[in-house]
Amino acid sequence: MSIRRSPQSAKHMLLYHKTSGTHLMFHQQQSFSSSCIRCIRWVLLLMLVSVLSSYATYLALYQAPRQALLGVASSRWHLMDHHAAAKQQHPLDVDALIQQVQPAAAAQADTAAIAAAVVAAGTVAAGGSAAKPLGTAAAKAAAAITVGGQKHVPGQPSPLAPVDAATQWVKATGRRMTVALVNEAPYHLEIVAGFLTVLKQLPVDVTWYQAGQSTPEGGVLTPVELLEMQGFTQLLGYLPHMRPSSDKPDPVDFALFISPEYFEKETAAFLKAAKPITAVILAHNGMNHALQRIQEFHPRLHFAALAPHVAAASQQVLHIQMHWMMATFPFAAKNPCLATSPDAATCLHGFSIQGNFESARRNYTRLWQQVEAAHASGLVPTQPPVKPFHLHLVGRGSVRTLGILPSVANLSTVHFNLQFPAYYEQLYRTHALLMLLGSKNYLLQKMSSTIVSSLMTGVPIIADSKVLASYTFLNPEHVHLMAPQETEMDVMQRVLRMSPAEVFAVRQQVVELAKHLNRRTLQVLQTFMPMVGDIHAAPAVV
Repeated sequence: MSIRRSPQSAKHMLLYHKTSGTHLMFHQQQSFSSSCIRCIRWVLLLMLVSVLSSYATYLALYQAPRQALLGVASSRWHLMDHHAAAKQQHPLDVDALIQQVQPAAAAQADTAAIAAAVVAAGTVAAGGSAAKPLGTAAAKAAAAITVGGQKHVPGQPSPLAPVDAATQWVKATGRRMTVALVNEAPYHLEIVAGFLTVLKQLPVDVTWYQAGQSTPEGGVLTPVELLEMQGFTQLLGYLPHMRPSSDKPDPVDFALFISPEYFEKETAAFLKAAKPITAVILAHNGMNHALQRIQEFHPRLHFAALAPHVAAASQQVLHIQMHWMMATFPFAAKNPCLATSPDAATCLHGFSIQGNFESARRNYTRLWQQVEAAHASGLVPTQPPVKPFHLHLVGRGSVRTLGILPSVANLSTVHFNLQFPAYYEQLYRTHALLMLLGSKNYLLQKMSSTIVSSLMTGVPIIADSKVLASYTFLNPEHVHLMAPQETEMDVMQRVLRMSPAEVFAVRQQVVELAKHLNRRTLQVLQTFMPMVGDIHAAPAVV
């Protein structure tokens, strides 16, 4: 095993911690009277009763619906395995069947018109909540499911609604719409990059509000220092208009919040100060109950997720009407590796596992067992004509967490604490990305960063039927699909035996998918923006 580190000192490439605005001091007394001890015993008893009561409520209100969702997902995965097994004999029929077994996630059709219809329906919240005001954007787009005289045919994608909210705003007001992009975390910057890319295509003035980061030594990195440390500006290739999220915001017409369910207080304060006409809550965890509380922060909030299954989780467990949209930044390699490149057969090397080194997120043990078994059997290719096998672990955290077995250490390289440009360059130079999901949460309620990295770089993931059942925008042609009885090691060996033409054909499909998702997000996002009729109807913020 070799370890390659960032040229920057590792102590400056920090784990993620939100900048702390307060410092609390606690003082403990060293002795207590016997009467105080008796009081403490009674308090502990009351606390025990309270905890038991809360746990019973948790089981009834949260865990039971979650288990129901698990049941829905399990049945969907079983059907997907059945279809994967039949794919070689009936490929077209299987692709059609795959689309039919998405009862919750795929119900959100791939059109901005349907997105607006969902938004319109979502203004009447589940559970008898009162209806919230609707802007003309959602109403107009919802009525536009029939576009250009074309009627929607059941089972086929509907035409996109002709939404141009930003352009119409400029024509009517003589100024560009003001937009706030808010990220209160020092992470999820790849998502920020994606939405900056999409918003850049619109006639809007964007101000990005970004949090800083606390350091283990008790210091604080400003947002500018954080972005410089991680090479974010070099990744984008330009310097966006950015302000610290701790600043008091200027009033804006529209706001977009990245993962605000983890920052309720900050989100409420921003909405109160900026007074947007409409705003979008872009959720990372579809089962976070903070989303229910955030609903009350503003009368014109729309909810969206980064993937269909995250939106479905919110609707089924939290009863929040939610759509989804995925925006990605198109990474450009220094020296592109393409099917037409002179070194097309050799410019890719091995496979990558990306992200924080955490066993709770990724099952490294399963992978090492597979590699060791193949290596002991002499099945690991190490010389021509087959391309050599190698694993690149790209991320940050404790290398010990990876648990690399000594017997296969020479088949792996750890790339530690790389800045963004080098990070994605390393991923780009590999044949495929491994998800190695260590938790079902990334199939049920959260978005996997490996999917985002795949769309950014054009590098396909190795995926099984369960992944396709959750991330319904992925089709078999966008991934290296695992058959029901295959392991990740089986698929990697198969990929290494593919011709350059086959390898780059899959990569091009991923690139085209990322472009499609950005076009789709451009449409969906505008259905949430205020329309001209809203300009004099800025809502009062709670």
